[in-house]
Amino acid sequence: MAYPEIQLDEILLIGVEIRTDNTATLQIGELWQKFYANQVQDRIANCIDSRLFGLYSDYENKHLGAYNFMIGCPVSDLDHIPQGMVGRAVPAQTYQVARAQGALPEALIETWQEIRESDMPRAYTYDFEIHDDRATSPENVEIDIFVARR
Repeated sequence: MAYPEIQLDEILLIGVEIRTDNTATLQIGELWQKFYANQVQDRIANCIDSRLFGLYSDYENKHLGAYNFMIGCPVSDLDHIPQGMVGRAVPAQTYQVARAQGALPEALIETWQEIRESDMPRAYTYDFEIHDDRATSPENVEIDIFVARR
């Protein structure tokens, strides 16, 4: 499958983060539940829009080892990070974009599996999903996945 390529500028995010791996993906779902239950987005004063990012970073051994997963909002600066949250500056880089479509979490799991099985030249730096107004109904979502190229 051919994935479109795009160059993006630096992205600043504030949110909550865990360390996990692909054998413990339930942790990611639990983090999303806590994010919504604790109204984390409402506690981030400088969000620039309503999108949510699912950020994958600090890969230990490509997709085979542990990595950080963060749910965050795009922000104007990292000057005021609320207690219990983290800030990340995702550097400008080139990405290939895949789209997950269908019901959650299956649509995301299947699309990430396709990415892992593809010959995409991954950098394993910062990859992310954008959850926007196309991802409000868990039964029928469209979520773009940005995979950093090397």
